[in-house]
Amino acid sequence: MTWDSSISFEFVLKILLLPAMASALALLFRRRSAAVQHLVVVAGLLGLVALPVLAALTPSWSLVEIPGTPEALVRWSNIETSGAAAQPPIGGPSPPGFRSFTSLSALAGFGWLAGVLAVVLRWLVSRWRSRNVLREAVLERSPRLCRTMEEVCHRLDVRRRVGLLRGGQSQMPFTVGVLRPRVVLPADAEQWSSERLEMVLLHELSHVRRFDILAQHLCSIASALYWFHPLVWWMSRRSRAVSERAADDEVLRSGASAPDYAEQLVLLARRYSGSPSWSPAMTGGPFEERLEALLAEGRRRVSLGGLRCALALALALVLTVAVSACSRTDATPVEAEAEASVNAERSQTRASDLQLLIDIVIVETSEALVNWDAIGDAARGNPLSLISIGDDSQSLEQRLMTGERDGRLKILSAPKIMTVDGERVFAQSGLQIPVQTAQGGTISTQYVNATLRIEIRPLMVGDDVVEVELTIQKRFPRHELAKGDINVPISTIEASSRFRVRLGGTMVIAGMRDTSLGSEQDLIAFVTVREIRL
Repeated sequence: MTWDSSISFEFVLKILLLPAMASALALLFRRRSAAVQHLVVVAGLLGLVALPVLAALTPSWSLVEIPGTPEALVRWSNIETSGAAAQPPIGGPSPPGFRSFTSLSALAGFGWLAGVLAVVLRWLVSRWRSRNVLREAVLERSPRLCRTMEEVCHRLDVRRRVGLLRGGQSQMPFTVGVLRPRVVLPADAEQWSSERLEMVLLHELSHVRRFDILAQHLCSIASALYWFHPLVWWMSRRSRAVSERAADDEVLRSGASAPDYAEQLVLLARRYSGSPSWSPAMTGGPFEERLEALLAEGRRRVSLGGLRCALALALALVLTVAVSACSRTDATPVEAEAEASVNAERSQTRASDLQLLIDIVIVETSEALVNWDAIGDAARGNPLSLISIGDDSQSLEQRLMTGERDGRLKILSAPKIMTVDGERVFAQSGLQIPVQTAQGGTISTQYVNATLRIEIRPLMVGDDVVEVELTIQKRFPRHELAKGDINVPISTIEASSRFRVRLGGTMVIAGMRDTSLGSEQDLIAFVTVREIRL
């Protein structure tokens, strides 16, 4: 998806909405079993991770574009006297507001990417440390430990092959691996009592059965993508905490005594330290909260089956699709159809009785006449802001005549052209002058146009918006560059433009100048389009 203002606004709303919904649901189910709480949080994180892809594939919110917004003003200058027409690009430079928005968007994108890289680097460092632990671990061959492992797997209905490794002396028991799960025990696990060994394996294998390691990876991805979102970090920590409590509940459901199990947890925490931060460990999560949950009476310790978990995650994806596909519409289908019918009727009406009156005033001046910061207001139909010429109560034509009377400008042409929608028309004023050329001792005379020509084509593109194609050409002799009256060069100033303006609005084209002799006189064209119905 493109990163423009509407999509940014839409995406921000969605990434605020989804974590808020998942967090509220997690708090709502805080009195439920730890397995239910863990499923709710994981489902919310799964929706967040899938959101960017779904948002790119589903419709986005469309912001209503105000019709008639004029294109950026185009200015041309330094047009030489070679006679070639100036062909400026349509659209011109981007307005300052758009450039500032673009720069802010790029800065925000770089900031987000830097945060993602920081979180990913932290995760990679943790993985590197854990790989060092696994590299030093050896395959467990003790018949007693392996036999207990098989019994616990059978009791929990863990059908995947799970490896049993033995780590260092102070290594905390932990589980690692999604496709090839392995349980790592400390080096002195052979001396454990049967009760402790069974409790530890029940806890760790319950993580394997519940795919808690995959959930931890999902938390890492969500934390990297949404590192700026405090609710995402809270959900990640909550997922780890309730996954440990759900594994504890599995131990108690298997028949272990809550006080005995809590005592074993305390002894393990005192005896061992160190485990991968991204893998479930025997003493992971908020330890005091776990002990309190173990010893609490009447707490629900229900386990969820694989089918229920799959249905809940599928429902989370469906809700995410629904949120990502939310689309703001400006009208119902019936209203949209009625509006289309009205527009078609208006188009037919335009073709039959709509005419356009185009007022064009071309002046020559060496002064700055126009307040360019307010040119957009003039294109939308507000009075044109001129600098120190007349006042806003006067019409544009009256103010320009005042400026000519004061010697600030010279009006070269002021035609009023009536035309119909889509028709190309022109106006031309000037003389044909005789120009003598000498070649091989022979003097010949030819007549050339020394005229000011205006060619224009208006096209209605909305109810009150007109797209105008305009070409202005001024040709005049340069006797000062010739020797006598022989071989007089003809100077040409030409500019073409396409712009949009509201009916009643005024667009200005400026900067047309002959710079061959350092002239400071600019041509400025004022174009106003009005509607006339018969």
